[in-house]
Amino acid sequence: TAGGMIASAARRAPRALVRLPALASTRTHYTGTPHDHGGRAGGELRTGINPGVGQGSAPGPRAPLALGLETARAVTNLGRALETHAEASVSAFADMFESVWHADGLLFRRGDGDAAGWAASTAAEELASVRARRALPVATPALLSLAFADERTALVRLLGADGRERFLSMLRLDGAMMHDGWQIVREVVGSPLAAAPTTPAADDAPLASVRALLRSYLAIEHGGGAAHRKQAEALFAPRASLLAVGSAAADAPPSDWEAPAGAMLEVPLATYLDGVASQTPHAAEAAAHDAIANVELLPCGTAAAATVHVGNGACTTVFHDHLLLGRTGGRWRILSKTFAPRPWPQ
Repeated sequence: TAGGMIASAARRAPRALVRLPALASTRTHYTGTPHDHGGRAGGELRTGINPGVGQGSAPGPRAPLALGLETARAVTNLGRALETHAEASVSAFADMFESVWHADGLLFRRGDGDAAGWAASTAAEELASVRARRALPVATPALLSLAFADERTALVRLLGADGRERFLSMLRLDGAMMHDGWQIVREVVGSPLAAAPTTPAADDAPLASVRALLRSYLAIEHGGGAAHRKQAEALFAPRASLLAVGSAAADAPPSDWEAPAGAMLEVPLATYLDGVASQTPHAAEAAAHDAIANVELLPCGTAAAATVHVGNGACTTVFHDHLLLGRTGGRWRILSKTFAPRPWPQ
């Protein structure tokens, strides 16, 4: 088979000689309205890329992502990371897999049947699976879309080497030498098209259902008390993952919510829910820059991704949240939330 030939070639030839077709390329364009956030470019940069050109940035502290050379470098390095991810999937190169996945990464897959839930595999479990297999059936990998919320976070839609579409949440972290620090932290794999859900959503319109969930999410972010805690619990999957992208100074005191710049912090779902219960509902001004910036659904109808902007109660920060969602039994829930703060627009 084609997969067997690729696996055999990988065993005989140096790794550098075994290459996949280049990822699909489209023109770069913007969606969203630009804002001035402390000198950084705003809006959602969405692009398809060809990762075969360009040079990586030097390791070290990250400069803000501007619309120019730094953006081109970020797109190129992120594309190379995705190419490595695709090649590792086909060729079963464990070291390549490790270079692109964060050690604390999680991958969500849906069980068989529309009523089945979503299971989360750790990066270590996925690495063991890669080591145990020879190769996967070959499909040409393709980058379908890419959205930057800021200089450290990206949301990717990708057709994988297994022929399934998926969403990936990627971070650019200090201390990681490969691919200029871009690593996969969360991934949700869509179901095969043949396994599309048969149970309709409440309004039988998946996009409308996702947008309704996101509006409820925004309301809860500004709410507080036991009632909002209960609503928040219903929006998140029981094993949902929450990641804070670090922005604090290196000498800042430890926090349950904030990590040092260049790092990330896992926030337990229970901590988030307790925070909703204990906070005082925000004033109306806190929602001045709230927005559902982007929503995408996979053709299988079982997975979605969204970028949401939400202001904090003090009107000093607008959080850019990358949400990965899964559908089970006609109901959408949040599987992963990766959030990064940006200054309040002036």
